[in-house]
Amino acid sequence: MTRYLVTWKAVNARLPENREARIKQQIAHTELVHESLKSYALKEWGTSPDGQKGYAMFEGSEDDMARMGTMFVPFYEFDIYPILTAEQWLGVLKSS
Repeated sequence: MTRYLVTWKAVNARLPENREARIKQQIAHTELVHESLKSYALKEWGTSPDGQKGYAMFEGSEDDMARMGTMFVPFYEFDIYPILTAEQWLGVLKSS
């Protein structure tokens, strides 16, 4: 399985201006993350103290990652990087 580092940031234009509505939306999104950590390929997740940017570690196929991403679009933008383990990277170096 491929492992991905995903960095994300909130799209401010998509966040409610009303504080209560914004917090309600962020709670709903964080509950989705919490459930995904229990039952899906999401391995780790973190956010900055203001909740506007963060990271996730995801393991699975590109299709699996796309399905998870659809839960959070258009509220967040993502940068996605495939990650190699030390063992994989060592294999690449030794085969060069």
